[in-house]
Amino acid sequence: MFTFDSTVNSGAAYWVNDIYRPYINHGASVKTLMWHSRLSSVVLVAIGVVLALAVRDVNDIRGWIAGSLGAGLLVPTLVRWYWWRMNGWSFSAGIAVGMMAAIAQQLLWRTWKSTSPSCSAACCPWSG
Repeated sequence: MFTFDSTVNSGAAYWVNDIYRPYINHGASVKTLMWHSRLSSVVLVAIGVVLALAVRDVNDIRGWIAGSLGAGLLVPTLVRWYWWRMNGWSFSAGIAVGMMAAIAQQLLWRTWKSTSPSCSAACCPWSG
C-alpha cells in the first residue's frame, strides 16, 4: 500500500506543482489546487486499473516499456550525433513521437496477431 499511495500522491503533486500551477493557472486558489490534486489522483488510478486489465503478464509490460523507450530514444539519439540542427526541442519531439509510434505499433500488432494468419501476413509482414 505504501508504494501505491506514494505513486498516486507524487503523480498528483507533479501535475499540480510542475504543470498546472506554473503553466496553466498561475494564481490558482488552494481550493482549486486541491480539486486538481484529487482529480488527477482519480485519473491516475483509473489509468492504472485500465492498464492492469489490459496486460496479460509481466513480459507484456516489459515489452511495452522496452518498445516505447527503445524506439523513442534510438532514432533521436542517432540523429543527434550526425545532424547539427538537432536541438533539445527536436530531440524531445522525436522521443515523444517515437514513443507514441511504438505504443501504436504495439496496439496494432496485438490486433493483427489476433486476426487470421493470412490477414496478418497481408496487413503487416513483420507480424508473422
